[in-house]
Amino acid sequence: MPPALRTAFLILFLIAPLHGDDLKKELRAYRKSVGRPALWIRTLAIEKLAATRDVAALKLLARRYKRAEEPSDHVAYLVAGISAEKFTDQEEHGAIWAKWLKSSKKPQDAWLWYLGQRLKVKWGQVEEVSASLGEKRRSHFQKAATVLALANAAPGAQSLAVVPGVLDPKALKRTKSHERAALQAACAVALVKGRSELGKESFTLAALAVIDQIDDEATLKHNRWVIARHLARALGISKLYLSGESWRTALAGASAKAQRGEEPRPGGTRLRPVGLKPGATIPRFLGIEGTGTRIAFLIDCSDSMLIPISEAEKEEIKRGPRREVTGSDPNKGKPGGLDPTPPAGKDDPLAKLPWDRIKTRFDAAREALILSLESLGSEMQYAVITFGTDAEVLGGQGLIRANDKNRRLTINALRRMRVAPPDEKRPHGRLKGYTNLHGALLDAYRITDGRPIELYEHTDPRGFSQGVDTIFVLSDGAPSWDDFNAVDVNDLGLTSGDPESGHKGAKSPTLNFYGPYILPNHLMRDLVRLNLFRRVEVHCIGIGEANAALLKGMAAIGGGQFRSVSAR
Repeated sequence: MPPALRTAFLILFLIAPLHGDDLKKELRAYRKSVGRPALWIRTLAIEKLAATRDVAALKLLARRYKRAEEPSDHVAYLVAGISAEKFTDQEEHGAIWAKWLKSSKKPQDAWLWYLGQRLKVKWGQVEEVSASLGEKRRSHFQKAATVLALANAAPGAQSLAVVPGVLDPKALKRTKSHERAALQAACAVALVKGRSELGKESFTLAALAVIDQIDDEATLKHNRWVIARHLARALGISKLYLSGESWRTALAGASAKAQRGEEPRPGGTRLRPVGLKPGATIPRFLGIEGTGTRIAFLIDCSDSMLIPISEAEKEEIKRGPRREVTGSDPNKGKPGGLDPTPPAGKDDPLAKLPWDRIKTRFDAAREALILSLESLGSEMQYAVITFGTDAEVLGGQGLIRANDKNRRLTINALRRMRVAPPDEKRPHGRLKGYTNLHGALLDAYRITDGRPIELYEHTDPRGFSQGVDTIFVLSDGAPSWDDFNAVDVNDLGLTSGDPESGHKGAKSPTLNFYGPYILPNHLMRDLVRLNLFRRVEVHCIGIGEANAALLKGMAAIGGGQFRSVSAR
């Protein structure tokens, strides 16, 4: 491998607060880093500067956010996220944050606004933050971000109190559909976070305001799913209704139980749609059931997916996911009650997998995916995103209709995927290289049923009306690549190596650095941004040596389920 294309082997730096001469040193290093090709090096410098927690450092980063170099969107996201984690002292940093937020009014600044408002809530400025929702100069995305900040940092009566006003018909009268969707989603999140208030007037008024949105003709189809999912979790039921009347009945029942002192069931772990229209089905993948009708399957095609699948892993797949039992339901089998959990057995869809053809992890993923595609209703839409070193939408299209022709084309493309011969570093052969999980997530939030979104996936209008509403992720390892690799001078004394296998190489004057999103903290923070307003349901399956903590965290962010398929 040429020296210029050797990859950097990860070294974690322990960063501690710095002062005096050390601060000057970090400032010099930070300024030198700004023009570097490698985003990983630039991000490291931002982290080390932010770790000083010095006022001068925050001022520098606020200016960097406004004039971010390429890739300007992700530089800005990283600066905002890292700053919100480090500059948290109200007395020292509050005034700078206030000035920074005041000058950030564009829709794409909603991520920064959310982070800043969340800090203010943590500082005890709940009344001030709540009052900002009534200011005419606030954009709808700023208001949605404010509701989310209140819900996450001060859940309960205080965050619930703002919901009826935000969703008042007069307040929503001139909102665009995607702005309305962001506000609806934020208020639905407030219900889930404030579910301890169930049975009290503050919760009831907020819930009724959210429920009214389901029947509103201006509500986007995707957001009906968003609202239903959050209502189910807030009320502790597993039925997903797409009509307001059913939810009002469910709210009355749940409130009565809460007032009698009965403990509500935990937020639904397995949500079941009610009254699906013809041509729609429950999407399933490797035993996990999702909700929604616009599905993205993200399939790890890194070289490690060619590792032979063990008999224990096969049995784990056949067994199906372990259902969480949360207690009996006296209304089981009645209208509005809970469906029983079906036992795994010969009638389970996974029993139909061609086990005689499944030799590797990739074989299992491919056959399970084909089974899932064949079960989709004809009126649903889907996309398959494969990720190795690069992430790509299979077939080069966006969301496509799940008709026989499209399914056949996708299945044929999956069958045509070929394995390169094994070598010393890849004893099982080569498929698509490293593990670019972040790139696959970006693609999932960018695809639509038309041309893909190019920038600002969290606020682009088409994402709300034409994007996915459900994501399934399958991976067998930790992220080892992203979309932001670049060749740069190796002045950090790093060793080259193979980030997929962990094989270490020699030192080299230049390295091909991966970007920052191979690190779980940066990847999960960016998933929070991507899903801030759209609230896509994210389910994760880990196989083999998958990073279970990362996948669990991603599923938690997406309100979905996590399943591990491992011999251990």
